[in-house]
Amino acid sequence: MKNCGKCSVLFEFKLTSPLGPLKVEECKNGLHTLQYDRKNLKWDSIDATETIAFINTTGKESAVALLIQKWLNAYFEKDCEEMKTIIKNLNICCINQNLHAGLFKCKVYQELLNLPFGRKMSYQQVAMKLNNKNASRAVGNAMRTNPVVLIIPCHRVIRSTGDPGSYMGLQGRELKRWLLNFEIYVYENIAGCAFHRLVMAVYHDEVEIEDFEYDSEAEVYYYPCPCGDRFEISKLELQCGEDVARCPSCSLIIKVIYDLDEFMVCESIAMPVSEVANMFPNIVVIEFHIKLFFIMLSKAFVCFGIRNKVVLFSPYIRTFSTSKAYLAKMTVRDALNAAIDEEMHRDDRVFLIGEEVAQYEGAYKVTKGLWKKYGDRRVVDTPITEMGFTGLAVGAAMAGLRPICEFMTFNFSMQAIDHIVNSSAKTLYMSAGQISSPIVFRGPNSTAVGVGAQHSQDFSSWYAQCPGMKVLSPFSSEDAKGLLKTAIRDENPVVFLENELLYGVPFDMSEEAMKDDFLIPMGVAKVERDGNHITLVSFSRMVQVCLDAAEELEKMGVSAEIINLRSLRPFDMETIKQSVMKTNHLVTVENGWHFCGVGAEICAQVMESEAFDYLDAPVLRVAGVEVPMPYAHNLETAAQPTPQDVIRVVKRE
Repeated sequence: MKNCGKCSVLFEFKLTSPLGPLKVEECKNGLHTLQYDRKNLKWDSIDATETIAFINTTGKESAVALLIQKWLNAYFEKDCEEMKTIIKNLNICCINQNLHAGLFKCKVYQELLNLPFGRKMSYQQVAMKLNNKNASRAVGNAMRTNPVVLIIPCHRVIRSTGDPGSYMGLQGRELKRWLLNFEIYVYENIAGCAFHRLVMAVYHDEVEIEDFEYDSEAEVYYYPCPCGDRFEISKLELQCGEDVARCPSCSLIIKVIYDLDEFMVCESIAMPVSEVANMFPNIVVIEFHIKLFFIMLSKAFVCFGIRNKVVLFSPYIRTFSTSKAYLAKMTVRDALNAAIDEEMHRDDRVFLIGEEVAQYEGAYKVTKGLWKKYGDRRVVDTPITEMGFTGLAVGAAMAGLRPICEFMTFNFSMQAIDHIVNSSAKTLYMSAGQISSPIVFRGPNSTAVGVGAQHSQDFSSWYAQCPGMKVLSPFSSEDAKGLLKTAIRDENPVVFLENELLYGVPFDMSEEAMKDDFLIPMGVAKVERDGNHITLVSFSRMVQVCLDAAEELEKMGVSAEIINLRSLRPFDMETIKQSVMKTNHLVTVENGWHFCGVGAEICAQVMESEAFDYLDAPVLRVAGVEVPMPYAHNLETAAQPTPQDVIRVVKRE
């Protein structure tokens, strides 16, 4: 008899399943654990029809064991009603006894136990359900320590972006994708429980989305139900094409009438149904009397359509390269992905190297789909040794290839700075122009949210000081795509500083920017906003801070001109000078520290140029507070520039 430290395990047994062997433990309080056998996990060859049977059993299974077997059979048969009935009769130790987990974890597990088959929630939504909007990380911790897989469906908790998120490492992540796809497929089976009820049930009503009450913090829409509770549908579900709101207290559902275009997420496209058949000749379109189309393209894509449009979406595959012409907006993440994809297609010498860039598709999903398209030789996963794989990439560049070296965060580039500066940036000069090093070092730079001092540093001024090195820092999706393509084609080493908080932000993409030959030259800044009274110069995420500040300044009668540097080395001093000569005032804004920062260099160059004579006041700087980045959220916010900081400094001018 084993003891977990809280209660004793009385029985152990194993079951075969489509996912591989499952280990079940029973204690005096009921079901103790249900866990995957990770060594024998069938994450790439799952057959949902495989029989659920006991392994090495005596034939005298307990009541709990038989209930688990029945529940698993119901799950893989998608019999939702049977699953609910079994759960009512099953005592789950970690929920009912509060033995293995703290009270908060128990609440998380209870909330997930009530999450319907085929439904998804984000970590933030789970936290909001528990009346603690700041508990997303605690929810994630509960996911990692879930003692009862599948029954407590942690796999249905995904990121707010639609990305599945983590689930027991690489193989578990693939399993999570399969489970989410499998549960979505409940809609395909018209005779099955969920979609049959969805199609054949008489809707209580059809309600316009404008009539719903929206909770902006929880990102959920509510509408009163006759039973006294409320119908609910999340923003995430609307973005994924869902059009049915459910009441958690009764069986009623209502159809939600809304414009899909208004909820279109960046990785989705909209087009007439007739055009889909031309693009994908092998798709199957099933039309129902409720005017809902359900289209299955493959295991990766699901399409919903209402009226004369369909939406193609997938929480698992972000890029849709054949349909760029239909995209009005693109996230920075997708713009970077498109740039790498186009350049790898254009030039066989281009390859990608870094930690988790292949099967895992990058920590921030920038490399989504590239490994499947280009294979192991051109999308190379490495051990966790930045010094090692950076040196390998620099050597490959010297040998004639064009590597893109990804750092999971630029803070890790400190482990490899000898190769970046000494081996790469100086080689062309030290070889008298005989050996070039055409390599791109890219990854997220500067602060994110809650990642602490070691993962929050801004390296803009560090690398911009190095002769032989070019340094780019994009703001928008057009910046990201055009500059990255230019960097990959350049004959010199380029440090490409992205920002984690911009990855998921959608920006307008011009028709020109959607083309494969779109490039933005280095050393050319962009005037993001015209103004007459003061010039604000910034780069990366701080450009948005300046734009927000400019909106408020406009209300005060101050017209601010915003310059997005984009390129830190080479440096577009001419655009800054021309703006200063017009506005006679200058403020620089950056996320890094004041001392020896990019703003300090701008101040010096303006003072040394003819623009100095046009200044009516000294150049002022807005930058991060001179401390290592705090971990506490309130201190973290206080340590970074805000629009209010910019406005306060402008008033001093």
